[in-house]
Amino acid sequence: MTNIASNEDSGFDVTGKWISKEHCHLTFRLNEDGMGETEIDYDFDKYDLAFLRDIITEFLDSQPGK
Repeated sequence: MTNIASNEDSGFDVTGKWISKEHCHLTFRLNEDGMGETEIDYDFDKYDLAFLRDIITEFLDSQPGK
């Protein structure tokens, strides 16, 4: 697995690996103070990832007061 993103201050990290030319596996680990650790494992195809990227970008671009 490759470490894609990590932020110890915020308590999250994302790791991933390609399982084929079209699909990858991502693991999201979230650790919230007092809430414990949550781990989400999911297999994505590259088109789902592109859609997710676009949705997140659109959300961030819509930030109030920007």
